[in-house]
Amino acid sequence: MMEDNSSVVFNQLAITLEDIEPERINPVEALKLLPYFFLKQHCIFPIEEDKTTITFLSENPLNFSAFDEVKLILDKEVKIKAASAEKIFSLI
Repeated sequence: MMEDNSSVVFNQLAITLEDIEPERINPVEALKLLPYFFLKQHCIFPIEEDKTTITFLSENPLNFSAFDEVKLILDKEVKIKAASAEKIFSLI
């Protein structure tokens, strides 16, 4: 079985893929403010948030422009966890 491109890149950068269960996700505010098309376009999904920080799953943890936009929209610091596009799209 062939690895997808993100898995190859993650292995090269020594980034661990997250396999989070949907019931552990609680990004209430982010999902209200970030449109579906934005999440899909950037292949990102919020999984945790508190008053100052929001954590996203991302197929591309180096997508700084998307996370800069998120910081501006939500006025929060952003943390990134890597995940496959398949996992992210199953959550969106």
